[in-house]
Amino acid sequence: MTAIAGPPPGGKFYSVELESLRGLAAIAVVLAHASAIFSVDGISAYWGMPLGSQSPATLTLSLIGALFNPGTAVVFFFVLSGYVLTRSLADDPLPFGTYLIRRAFRLFPPMWASILLMSALLAAGGAPADRTIFSDWFNAVFSAGIGLRDVAENLVLAGFKANPVTWTMYVEAIGSLFIPFSLFISKRFGGSRFGRACRYALLLVLFVLSMATFPSLSLSYVVCFQVGAMLAQDRSLVIARHQGIVILAAVAAMVCERLFIPSERWSLLVNIAVSAAVMLAILGRAETCFLRHKMMRFIGLVSYSLYLFHVPVIYAVGMAAAALGLRGQGVWPSLGLLSIVTVLSLGLAAVTHRLIEAPTRRAGRRLTAGGSGITQCRQIQYEGGGTAGS
Repeated sequence: MTAIAGPPPGGKFYSVELESLRGLAAIAVVLAHASAIFSVDGISAYWGMPLGSQSPATLTLSLIGALFNPGTAVVFFFVLSGYVLTRSLADDPLPFGTYLIRRAFRLFPPMWASILLMSALLAAGGAPADRTIFSDWFNAVFSAGIGLRDVAENLVLAGFKANPVTWTMYVEAIGSLFIPFSLFISKRFGGSRFGRACRYALLLVLFVLSMATFPSLSLSYVVCFQVGAMLAQDRSLVIARHQGIVILAAVAAMVCERLFIPSERWSLLVNIAVSAAVMLAILGRAETCFLRHKMMRFIGLVSYSLYLFHVPVIYAVGMAAAALGLRGQGVWPSLGLLSIVTVLSLGLAAVTHRLIEAPTRRAGRRLTAGGSGITQCRQIQYEGGGTAGS
């Protein structure tokens, strides 16, 4: 979810629907993690079991996890980032230094705050006293002790032990450096008849690199950003007809990927295709009423904070539930915790967006306000708006 900035509402390429989709992607990650707090019916890692071997409760949770596929959500963040950053720089070119400063102010202050909050909670609460009641995921994330070195490494993205979801911030940083290069290649050859062929050649190179280096965080996911960049540059790809069928097919592929494709390498490709198809279908519609609802727009607005700060909420809720004697027998305790985590995470995200994310984003723009007249005008117009990136 996670989590890249784009231009606020009113820009030429701002899309309410894409912002809401980013919110749905963040919610998908929250639901997947929140449903994996406790062992369910004695099964500590149900998501890795064949469907026929699961209990009715774990099967229900598996189907929820497939419908809100967190793997697809993360890939969608990266593809959307490539799209938004490319459209942003193409529409309003910035000096490279200005671009990097704004990216840093957009990405890092909220991330640092989430890491410090998670570290403080772990220091205060410690590891679970009874690890057997928790899932393998919860124990892996929260049972290992962390020290000051771990926190420092996480703050500079050299490690991810304090807040594990920040691994995507490392990928976002790599992608942010790649997009100006991709755009340079496009502009350099865009005037020739081989311009499109050049972009596809770059995509092919990145695809081969991704398959050869997976699961390298530095190289495997760059192809996602190039896919987003190509969607931004080639408007002929937009699907103007049969959008509903395309979206239903994408959802079906997403569910099948989660349930039936064990290879993470091939899952990445399926999730890229699903993300691209959904984006193209949404961009081909004038409006999508569901995604324009006030609640969906709110979730999209706070999605970056929601993604970063849901992990501390999961830890606090899980430890509190264990202290109260709650165990994972049947599906209802898990669904109850899932609902509590989602509501609390949205509340915390609203607060952190207002107090940390939005002010630091504006600070980055003010610090680099000596740019073009277009940039200065947009800074004034968009001062209070949300973002359209992932």
